[in-house]
Parts: sequence; structure tokens; C-alpha cells
Amino acid sequence: MARTMAAVRWLRDIRAVVYYVAMKRSAIAIAVIGDEILNGTTRDGNSYWLIQKLVEIGADVGIVVVLPDDMDELVERLRELCRQYSAVITTGGIGPTHDDLTRQAVARACDRPLVLNRGAEEMIAGLHKGELNEVRRRMAMLPEGCELIGNRQTGAPGFHVDNIYVFPGIPGLLHDMFEQVAENFRGSVLYKDSIEVSVGESRFADLLEDAQKKWPDVSIGSYPKLDNWAWVEVRIRSRDLEKLKECCSWLRPRLKEVEEKHKPSRED
Repeated sequence: MARTMAAVRWLRDIRAVVYYVAMKRSAIAIAVIGDEILNGTTRDGNSYWLIQKLVEIGADVGIVVVLPDDMDELVERLRELCRQYSAVITTGGIGPTHDDLTRQAVARACDRPLVLNRGAEEMIAGLHKGELNEVRRRMAMLPEGCELIGNRQTGAPGFHVDNIYVFPGIPGLLHDMFEQVAENFRGSVLYKDSIEVSVGESRFADLLEDAQKKWPDVSIGSYPKLDNWAWVEVRIRSRDLEKLKECCSWLRPRLKEVEEKHKPSRED
């Protein structure tokens, strides 16, 4: 009997690991590029905006990283993200100055040469009355074979190559350009529910752990609050509506019992 129970637990744990790996590989990575983020002179709002948009269309975000303006670091990290995630979205570093390294780094990460893209050259020239100096032409040097993402405001396009989508760091440009390719990231509907518990999470952490083991493909998050006393918002999410309902139906009465047993306190 003990061996049978151990085998059941092992299979359950394996299913949970397989689900986690599958979710990670189907998720999207966001890479915010620029020393200005790391040295605190610019506040990053792009990753937050992208997460909101991606979640709205049913996509999973697996990781957000901030990377420096360092070529070796960029190439290594981008290659790693490309291997681990279904898509990588970058923002920043595609302007014409010496510290704009994203185009070159993406080209190296994808093992493609950096070439003059005639389509990008025409877009940039078009918004500058046909005048294309050497500095502006740099922004048309892109990885060979990439697909352009139009930029109606400044002309300098973003691009898509392999599983990397490259956008500028200026929020107004990012917002407009992302909408052109948003459908590429659309996933299935993510169902959500939440339970408010009027005691601290230390009172019911074991219940959440048990629920997560029972429904490994349901995401259960615990978010403590502190007003006059400790309370918690438990958020439950899944792409399987029936499993979400099962999990919530199991949790609600048990969490209610915990509430009735313990008085609210700031010490939970």
C-alpha cells in the first residue's frame, strides 16, 4: 500500500513538472534593454503595459528581464530566452546612437548577418522627405530575412526574426507597433476567480498547497493585504473552466471554516 501511494505521489509530481515545463516553453519572455533602466534614470513602464496586453489576449508571460547595453550579455541572454520561451519581445536599443545595440545583438543571437533592409530604408526615408543620411540609414541595418513592423510616427520600423519581436523603447511607439502583431500572441481564454479570506495566509497555507497538488494545472496565488488586520486575496486561474470550478468549490468552504475558527489579526 505504501509503495502504491508513493507511486501515485510520484506520478502526480511528474505531471506537475511536465505541466510547468510545457507552460514555460509556451510562455512569452519580455526583455527590456537599456542601461537607463538599470541605473534608475528611466522608469520601465513597457513591461507592465506589455504584460497587461498579453494577458488580455490569453497569452502567458513567463519572465521579464532587464538587460544592459552590453553586446556579449545581450547575445547570450537573448539566445537563452529564445531556447526557453515560445517568443521573446524586446523593447529599447534600436535607435541610431552608439549604445543602441539591439539590432546587432538579435542578429548575432539568431546567427544572421546584419544587412541593409530596403523596405526599412524606404520607410525611414519616407518620413524624412526622402532624406536619408548615414545615421538614419543605420536603423535600416537589420537581421537578414526579418519581417518589418511598421512605425507610423518616426518611420524606423521594428522587426520580427525567428521567435524574437523587436520594438523601440519609447512607449508611444511601442503601443502603436505592438497592436500590428498582437494577434501573433493570442492564446486560449484564461478563466479567473478569486476568494477573499479575512485572516492571514499562515492560517491556511496548507490548504492552498493541498489544492495546488490536487489541481496542478490550475494557478493558485496568495496575495496578503494589511489594513486594520491581515487578510488575503486568493486568485485562481486556469484555461480549463471545469477544473477552475472544481478547485474553487473545494477551496471556498474550507477557507470559510478557517475564517470562522480564527479572528482577524495583524499578527497572522
